[in-house]
Amino acid sequence: MVKRYDNLENLLNTFKKSSENQTKISKNLDKFNEILNKINSNSSNLDKQLSNFLSSQLNTQSSLMNLTEALSKNGILEAKKVKEYFQNIEKELKKIKK
Repeated sequence: MVKRYDNLENLLNTFKKSSENQTKISKNLDKFNEILNKINSNSSNLDKQLSNFLSSQLNTQSSLMNLTEALSKNGILEAKKVKEYFQNIEKELKKIKK
């Protein structure tokens, strides 16, 4: 009879430990999920920054090509037009720095 109670006590202890382990596993999975959410958020922000950078790069390249094309066609441009081209380039470079 005593042996049965010992076995029952061992079973209860095993169930208790198992329950504690399940709780720990659940908490760790929750923490893991939080970390994954942060990674996804950071990744999304980096994607946006990269997109903005590439867009600014293309706009800057376009402005430089327009200036080069205008200079090769017309020679020296009037000061107002040159200033406008450089302002466009400067504006795009400022976007890149952000």
